[in-house]
Amino acid sequence: MVLKVIVQLLLCHTNFTVMKKKQQRLSKEAWLRTSLDILAEEGEQKLTIDHLVKAMGVTKGSFYWHFKNRAEYIRELVCFWADFHTRAIVHELNLILDPAKRLLRLMVILTEENQSRYDISIMNWGKREPVAQQKLQDVFNMRMQFIRSIFKELGFEGDELEMRVQTMVFFQTMESSQYALLSKKIRLRHVKLRHKMLTRT
Repeated sequence: MVLKVIVQLLLCHTNFTVMKKKQQRLSKEAWLRTSLDILAEEGEQKLTIDHLVKAMGVTKGSFYWHFKNRAEYIRELVCFWADFHTRAIVHELNLILDPAKRLLRLMVILTEENQSRYDISIMNWGKREPVAQQKLQDVFNMRMQFIRSIFKELGFEGDELEMRVQTMVFFQTMESSQYALLSKKIRLRHVKLRHKMLTRT
C-alpha cells in the first residue's frame, strides 16, 4: 500500500514536471509565432483566443498570463512581426556597405526564410483590425523607404527609381504564394536573375 502511494506520488510529480516544462516553453514568443502561422495558414477568422489555446494545447489562463486583453495581444503581435520580419532584417543589412550586395542579400533572405508568407494575410487582417492598422502601415512604409534608399544609392531616380522599388516590393510580397511549388534552388537562381535585371542601368 505504501509502495503504491509512493509510485502514485512519483507519477504525479513526473506529470507536474512535464506540464511545468511545457508551460515554460510556451513563452510569449511561442504564442506570437503560433499566431502568425495561424494567420498565414488558416486566415484571420481563426485568430481567436479559443482557437489559439486549442492549437497550443493549453488553457485560457496561459494566454492571460502573457496578455491583459485582446487589444494588448494584437499590439504585441504586430510589434513582434515588425521586429522579427522587418527591423531585424534591416539592421543586419545596414552592416553591408555595398548597396548592390545589400539588395541581393535582402532578396536572398526573403526567399530563403520565406519571409513573405505572412505579408498578404497581415495586410488583409490589418484592413479590418483598427488596433493593428496604423502600425502595419508604418512597417510597410519603412520597408518601402529602405528599398528606395538602396536603389537611390545605386544611382536611380525618378520613374526608374520608383519602378524598381514597386517591382521589388510587389514581387517579394507575392513570391511565396506564386512560386511555392518551385524548389528553393530554382527560386534562389531566379533571385540572382531579378537582382541583375533590377540593378542594370
